[in-house]
Amino acid sequence: MKLFSSDFMMEMMDGNVSEVIAIAEMFLDLGPKMLEDIGEAIDKEDWLRAGKAAHKLKSSLMLWRINSLVELAVSIENNGYQKSNTEDIKSDFIELKKGLNIALGQMKEEFSL
Repeated sequence: MKLFSSDFMMEMMDGNVSEVIAIAEMFLDLGPKMLEDIGEAIDKEDWLRAGKAAHKLKSSLMLWRINSLVELAVSIENNGYQKSNTEDIKSDFIELKKGLNIALGQMKEEFSL
């Protein structure tokens, strides 16, 4: 099952495939870095930083319509800001990381990157 959709990006870029591919390349580069930032914050138990980093990633997930991962990012964001449910933050991050790696692999394949 494909986790992402490029339909919204294609619409935003007026069907310009090369622009969508350029944005995909940027996300392929930045997505793992954003995940790493969340992971480092969790390791340091800096819950507010984890929430802020999840917020940044959430925006990209929304643009690519990776809705199953948006929910996880929102959970990390909200719990991080409230500094609560830290075990949920950790488990949500594990699922977010797995899902994003799958989505990024699918994106590489779809755009031949």
